[in-house]
Amino acid sequence: MLNCPNLWRRAPRVALALVALAFLPLAAQAADPIRIGFSMGLTGANAPNGKQLLEALEIWRSDVNAKGGLLGRPVEFVYYDDQTLPPNEPAIYTKLIEVDKVDLLLGPYGTNQIAAGLPVIMQHKMTTIGILGTAANHALHYPNYFAMVPLGEDPLHAFSSGFFEIAKATKPKLKTIALVGVDAEFGKSMIYVTNEDKPGFIGAFASLLGDAKINIATFHLGRNKQGGDAIALVEIDGAVPSDVLAKVQTLPQVRQAKALRF
Repeated sequence: MLNCPNLWRRAPRVALALVALAFLPLAAQAADPIRIGFSMGLTGANAPNGKQLLEALEIWRSDVNAKGGLLGRPVEFVYYDDQTLPPNEPAIYTKLIEVDKVDLLLGPYGTNQIAAGLPVIMQHKMTTIGILGTAANHALHYPNYFAMVPLGEDPLHAFSSGFFEIAKATKPKLKTIALVGVDAEFGKSMIYVTNEDKPGFIGAFASLLGDAKINIATFHLGRNKQGGDAIALVEIDGAVPSDVLAKVQTLPQVRQAKALRF
């Protein structure tokens, strides 16, 4: 039997030192940040909402880090502007996963963006939470995709079903409903116009605003078919004068014109 009193007296301290050495890599790892990667529409049509969402995420990150982080590790963001262009998503998420080597993913933001980025995320078997997507995973059924907005068993119709139920109950009964879409940024002061899709409207409308010394900030158009129903959503600098709006309503192709404030 080994008889070394000094060694036995020091054994507890030696054991503690060995334990500390064993956990040094884990301690260093615990100090490393948890990196969360995502794309965000900071320019393009999603920019107004994207900037607000990014600010909200940064508030959450600051709050979490002030309380010690996640699992004792600070949170960092790695994000890129997708310019609200779905074709940019595959490259962004490939870079986040393969080059930046983020720990977690969020997004993308928006249905079309999610649908474009999801195949890359699926290929790498990573989990993500889609931000404000409608039925983006409806066809793929990827089990590691989670929607920020749960839309039930029929996500394709969840947003519109209530509208059509109200329309069906309207008296007198509605005979036709026109749906016209337009991708547009929302400004503080806008003019909303529905009109016939015929030559001459844009020139007459722009000239009218120009004569009234009203500057156009953005101008977005949409139509359901050539020569059919059209829509214009125009952001201007300053409020819409009532007399100018009345003149817009008198233009030959215009069905209605409204001032919008946000």
